[in-house]
Amino acid sequence: MTIFLTLCLSWAIASYLPILVAAWIARSFGVVVEQLTLGTGPVLMRRKPLVMRLLPINASVQFKHCGAIPAPGPHDRAGSLDARPVWVQLLIAASVPACLLEMAWALLGGEGLDLFRSAVAQCVRGALSPLSEAQSLLAAYHTALAQQSFGFVLGLTAAKMAAFNLLPTGFSAGYQCLEIVAQRAFPQVQRGLIALTLLMMGSWLVAVCVYLMPLLAHY
Repeated sequence: MTIFLTLCLSWAIASYLPILVAAWIARSFGVVVEQLTLGTGPVLMRRKPLVMRLLPINASVQFKHCGAIPAPGPHDRAGSLDARPVWVQLLIAASVPACLLEMAWALLGGEGLDLFRSAVAQCVRGALSPLSEAQSLLAAYHTALAQQSFGFVLGLTAAKMAAFNLLPTGFSAGYQCLEIVAQRAFPQVQRGLIALTLLMMGSWLVAVCVYLMPLLAHY
């Protein structure tokens, strides 16, 4: 299996499966799934609520909410996620990193849990040092893609994604759990968390571009 195919398949499975699990759990509690998006980029297929996109590197689910309605009635609250008890909302949000962590453990055992524990600090250190620390982390992941089995790469990817999902960055499970618990106080820190997310993503994007440039120069 080529490096590119291993990368695409591992990211697709690690992106799609947890979101599908979260959508299934939500529907089991009567929450309406308004849109389920698999992939990013140009739309390949749209069949409500499913949207399939070209690149298999992301997935998201949008649930019905009634919070933006000034005086929601019974019809508005029916099937709304924010009308469910807090523990149900937290369960649905936490199901994404939980699924990823379970994948890592199932594929790699205790090593998967060790990779998960180290990944939180790696996400932060790599963002703070895109030209040195992040380059070492990307090189290690590249080596795993080239030398390890698909099962190992999938477990590694799932462990890293699980850790990133627990960080309180925009649209992650950690962010959603903080929003559910904090509620009234959350808008005061929301902009800061979104700014932090953009900075981290921008830093890692720089790191990836710097790492890929010499590789692409050979083609």
